Amino acid sequence: MYTSRNKMKKVLTTLAILVGIQAWAQQNPTMDNYLFNPVSISPAYAGQQSGQIQSIYDAQWIGLKGAPRTGAMYYDYMSPNRFGFNVGLIDDQVGPMRTQSLGISTAYHLQIGEEMYFSTGIRYSLGHTAVDFTDDFVVGYDVNVLLLFKSDWVEFP
Repeated sequence: MYTSRNKMKKVLTTLAILVGIQAWAQQNPTMDNYLFNPVSISPAYAGQQSGQIQSIYDAQWIGLKGAPRTGAMYYDYMSPNRFGFNVGLIDDQVGPMRTQSLGISTAYHLQIGEEMYFSTGIRYSLGHTAVDFTDDFVVGYDVNVLLLFKSDWVEFP
């Protein structure tokens, strides 16, 4: 009896741990274009491309319904006292899901040598994600299966 109770505790503990773990299988849309905007990797890069305005559009799997599309626009500025600023707007759409975000990065670049700088930065982000359940991509599927959970504050037919 003691061993079955012990086994049950182990099984329940393992289940609780596995249920609590979240996995993300999608790529961050800003990470794809890091060569054009290194601030997407680290906010410490803010200001390094001072005065530049960048716009990027990426369409993948053209011709397939629900294919990923990403658009982004960035502005980078370095002040005379070595404070860097970067503002970015991102619009990412995959199937019926659309994510829009605004990111503001600030950095300070401390000169430690003739051509060397120590940089540190911080990023502030605001994002919005929506799913269009009337999209042809979704119609015909059970919405609760697509969401993998039921919410108390949203009712689905």
